Amino acid sequence: MGYFSNGSEGRFYQEKWCFQCAHWPENADDRKCAILTMHQLYNNEQSNKNFNGKLIKRFLEMFIPRDKNGDNEKCLMFVQRYGELPGQKHFEL
Repeated sequence: MGYFSNGSEGRFYQEKWCFQCAHWPENADDRKCAILTMHQLYNNEQSNKNFNGKLIKRFLEMFIPRDKNGDNEKCLMFVQRYGELPGQKHFEL
């Protein structure tokens, strides 16, 4: 699950991944990224220990998983906007 403990951590993630992604809007009037919007809306909810919190956590972690150190990994919907990252394989359908 992507979890951002503060705005700076969220902004760092956006700069590293979101702003480089083909799904990120070109201008402010375009549709926003649904994955990041879900994480922004439900970030705090996923820490609840009740059923809804656990369910939200499972949904969010499908898109932005965490590594063994608890750091956010690349969004599973990420597509490099301008070319490929070094060492990244790009598959076309």
